[in-house]
Amino acid sequence: TVLIADDAVTTITPARKGGFIKLLVDSATAEAGEYPQDHLSGEVFFDCGTSLHIAKSTGISSISGDLDVSTSDVTGSTGTDGHVTVAVQAGVIKIENRTGYQMRFNYFIYS
Repeated sequence: TVLIADDAVTTITPARKGGFIKLLVDSATAEAGEYPQDHLSGEVFFDCGTSLHIAKSTGISSISGDLDVSTSDVTGSTGTDGHVTVAVQAGVIKIENRTGYQMRFNYFIYS
């Protein structure tokens, strides 16, 4: 679990270069899981090795929601305003919060 301020980024170093990351995003002002944001949450396949690749899993409801993916670097003001962007760079996964609020990101990495 990590709190990310609005227009900010956190960096995660996965144990392996590829796999899946599941995100459950919820309000930072309440108990964890009390206000889950399904349109910002989802599952993403990633490869942060030599051939950067990232794609949303097609089996989740947020495939057309406000969860974006990118192989470009994110800085806190890079992605779409109102969205969450999950990006890969060499050896890391970056999560950018542009929701307008500080949010709690619960994540699980399978690799």
